[in-house]
Amino acid sequence: ARLEKEALAEIRDYLSRNRLPVNISFSGGKDSLASLILAQKMVPRIDVLFVDTGLEFPQTVQYVRELCSHHKLRLHEIRANSDFFEQVKSFGPPAKDYRWCCKSNKLGPMTSFLARQYPRGCVTIEGRRIYESFNRSTIKAVERNPYVPGQTMLSPIRNWRALEVMLYIYW
Repeated sequence: ARLEKEALAEIRDYLSRNRLPVNISFSGGKDSLASLILAQKMVPRIDVLFVDTGLEFPQTVQYVRELCSHHKLRLHEIRANSDFFEQVKSFGPPAKDYRWCCKSNKLGPMTSFLARQYPRGCVTIEGRRIYESFNRSTIKAVERNPYVPGQTMLSPIRNWRALEVMLYIYW
């Protein structure tokens, strides 16, 4: 209950000082599900952004659609314009230090979508956590997305451990 109260207070505080439209980035994973649960408590009919890179399992796509339908949430499925496997022929396989696919299959499509849907910018609640990787260990509560102009990211579960996320969902 303490983790939820702190996360909701953080979201409430930022949204009370901001008038931009709010959405949630939802991958279908546990972290984005916990963030979605929190987001719905603050913005009941929140827009859900799902980036389908073309590599998602069909079951994941189905789950995202069914969850949004069941909760009457407006789902925006954002897809890359180009096929991942065609790009592999040109760029080779993606690697830790050469993550070309993130730009072409996630950031590019997201940037285009947000520019059309939210031309004045938006606030996106998301489920990144500091314990996921070294690169994410410095996540702050509020950040401007350096790769997507006009997008401010809220990370209400950034300090949660995986077990806390799982217990929150179960609760």
